[in-house]
Amino acid sequence: MNEFKLNISSDDIVTRHPKEELFNLRAARDAAVTAAREAVRDSTRLTRLLTILNDSGTGSKVLDKALSTLSELFLADIVVLIDPAGTGSFVPLAAIGLPEELQDEPFSQSDESISMRVLQTGEPQLVEDAANYSRLDAQLKEMAVHTVVGLPVNGGDFTRGVLILGRLSKRHFTGDEVALLNTMAYRIGRTLIDAQRNTQFEKLVKSGRQLSCRLDLAHVVAEAVEMLPEIVSGDSAAIVLRDTENQWYCAAHHNMDESSVADMCPLAERLIGNTPLANGEAYTTADLKTIPHSEVLSDNSGLAKNACALMAIPIYRDDTLHGVLFCMRSVSIAFHIGTLQTGMLFGDQVTSAIDNATLYQTVHNELKERKRLEEVQRKWERQQQLLQKANSLNSMAGAIAHHFNNQLCVVFGNLEILSDELSGNRDYAIPLSDAMQAAQKASEVSRSMLTYIGQTVGVRKPLDLAKICRQSLPLLQAATPQRVFVNVNFSVSDLRIHGNSSLIQQVLTNLVTNAYEAIGENPGTIGIKLISVRGEDIPVANRYPLDWKAAEGDFACLQVTDNGCGVAVEDFDKLFDPFFSRKRVGRGLGLSVALGIVKAHGGGITMESTSGRGSAFCVYLPILKDDSVAEAQHRPSGIPDGGGRGLLLVDDEKAIRDVTGTIIARRGFKVFTAADGLEALRLFKQNKDNIAIVLSDLSMPGMNGWETMTAIHEVSPDLPIVLMSGHDESRVVRESSADGWETLFLRKPFQNAELWDIIGKALSQRS
Repeated sequence: MNEFKLNISSDDIVTRHPKEELFNLRAARDAAVTAAREAVRDSTRLTRLLTILNDSGTGSKVLDKALSTLSELFLADIVVLIDPAGTGSFVPLAAIGLPEELQDEPFSQSDESISMRVLQTGEPQLVEDAANYSRLDAQLKEMAVHTVVGLPVNGGDFTRGVLILGRLSKRHFTGDEVALLNTMAYRIGRTLIDAQRNTQFEKLVKSGRQLSCRLDLAHVVAEAVEMLPEIVSGDSAAIVLRDTENQWYCAAHHNMDESSVADMCPLAERLIGNTPLANGEAYTTADLKTIPHSEVLSDNSGLAKNACALMAIPIYRDDTLHGVLFCMRSVSIAFHIGTLQTGMLFGDQVTSAIDNATLYQTVHNELKERKRLEEVQRKWERQQQLLQKANSLNSMAGAIAHHFNNQLCVVFGNLEILSDELSGNRDYAIPLSDAMQAAQKASEVSRSMLTYIGQTVGVRKPLDLAKICRQSLPLLQAATPQRVFVNVNFSVSDLRIHGNSSLIQQVLTNLVTNAYEAIGENPGTIGIKLISVRGEDIPVANRYPLDWKAAEGDFACLQVTDNGCGVAVEDFDKLFDPFFSRKRVGRGLGLSVALGIVKAHGGGITMESTSGRGSAFCVYLPILKDDSVAEAQHRPSGIPDGGGRGLLLVDDEKAIRDVTGTIIARRGFKVFTAADGLEALRLFKQNKDNIAIVLSDLSMPGMNGWETMTAIHEVSPDLPIVLMSGHDESRVVRESSADGWETLFLRKPFQNAELWDIIGKALSQRS
């Protein structure tokens, strides 16, 4: 406000003319009145502005009202408020008199522009002849402003923004008006600071709640860099953290291009070495190129091109710097102390959120690892249980087959004796034939039990798997119901394996039978495919036998698929058990026999199935690298004549000794029988000159067949010995390392032709 002083001396009163004196008094009075009126007017103006600024709320409506009041009080056609230190932008925060299309355009940032001169000097700037001012802002120039005044909007000890008033007329802003506007701009600045603090506090509270709910580190850092520019009025943000090897990496960034992101880690390293950042203090600069680390940012670096001002907030805990939170502005307006404090508070929130996420992740990983180990333990225990069950089933199947075969030996022997005795009696021919066929079927069941445990019978040789499968197709297609279509794909040829052709065909038959039975009465499709796979590529899940491990090398894969009923998950572990079936009682040896055959060939089976959608069985057999496997030659020898030669028969089953001894004695042999190995060794030593061949059971109490054969060979190394067993020949037969003689084998149950064949072979070996 203007002050008016009236100074009248006594000399003036004495010497001046009365009229002149009266005139001076009136002039002084008028000046005083004018000054008083102006003072009242200025006070009224300021009061109106303060009333508006103190209104509840500091939003855009309040600012618009305040600028409208300034326009009214100071006859300004244009009033603009820009707040780069608060918003990080030269776009008007509020404006009166500017068209809408100009209100989103930033004011000039050149050094000679009105706004920049105000920001740099902190003093009002008055341009009376704006039309001739070359650096006038484009918005003001387009509006043809004649007189412009720019006033600093202070934020305490710094200039945070600029208040610009313009008149289209030639009436200039007086010095008194500029002084009053300067006071008003200061009050606007204080109001903006209070509003900014309130807004930042509200955003901090909201961000703290939001970050505290995040338990994933990636989400925490991603939201942190997205929130920070909004809170502190920046343009972009990034967070740099240390990894487990103490190396820096950019964990997240917002509104940054890749070239700028690449600068963040080198920048963090340089800042830590040249600023108090390492001590947990925030750092800010208005110009990246004027600080000690500027050599990190070349003129061509992405960050130098896109950012000017920088704020760095330490992620600091336990006296250790774990990361840096960056916020950048595209203008050279530093983040002021209040905003820096807000950034530090936000940094504390981010640090806590990172700690929570890290702790949660650690606990989660530990629990996950514990669950994984528990699951591994459960699977291992389950597998051990299944292996124990499989071993128990194997033992049971082997024991049953062994005893079953011993009894069938008696049945076959007696039936053949009766057949010889009653060969001319037609009344007994049919019953004897039926009995023999029933015994054969019982023998096949016994053989299937042995096959299930991997003991198969038959000569193995190099085979072309594709050829074997093609040979089986006509019979398979004939046995498959017409409603089921068989789709064959044997595009891979020359898959050679070492095996028995009839057994491999049985595997394929059993799998196809299982497939069309799973399809049932509905139309369906069975797929048969041959491919070659590497051992390491064979799936581990649902692999059978459970303890089978695929060796290195190539495997032939025979795949049989169907779109039938599928297998329920609870049946996976029982699928290959003997006599397990969801179809009909009495069935259930097909898959178990197939598994036993594959197991005996050194292979395995995998299964995939979904209940109601079908199944896929894959048989894996080792591919033969060459055909150097020797093929056993067998020449039938006919029925030999005993000629009084002695034969030692050793078996712990009396019925077998009786019937087999009777059959052999009827061909002219002198039969010596023993119930165990010790008795056999005693008889042999007493009659060694009269015994030409030994038939010994393998499984006997006390001294078994191997031990008996070894003891007898110590007395008579060249004596042929035939081992008898219900087990697989491949498990029993071995070459004697002592005498070089071929070990002979007779599988139980046997018929007369097989018995005479092996006896003849043994006698020819000795001769």
